[in-house]
Amino acid sequence: MIKLLIFDAGDLLWKNSNIYTEKQMNNFFKKYEIDGDVISSRWNNLLPKVSTGKIKYSKAVEIEFKGLNLSKKIIREWTDIHTKNESKSKKLNPYVKYTLKKTQKRL
Repeated sequence: MIKLLIFDAGDLLWKNSNIYTEKQMNNFFKKYEIDGDVISSRWNNLLPKVSTGKIKYSKAVEIEFKGLNLSKKIIREWTDIHTKNESKSKKLNPYVKYTLKKTQKRL
């Protein structure tokens, strides 16, 4: 008998619309004259480790901006862009409610 189902919410239950966040990120790069391609490349290398919990988000951000001589205040601003907008950009995938109701009936 199944007593518990555990879902990994990221990209399974939720889909993210990153348009607003991307606009803010680009503004951030312009404001502090940062090469966004370098940051994106670094982040893409770190993402698998962050996603699997091998390193913490805060450590990844530290590595991401290493060598750019940015103050902690500026890096906090970057982190705020992600954390504050993440909940705004998440939308429940359209099939989730139906699937969960179907699963509940079978349990």
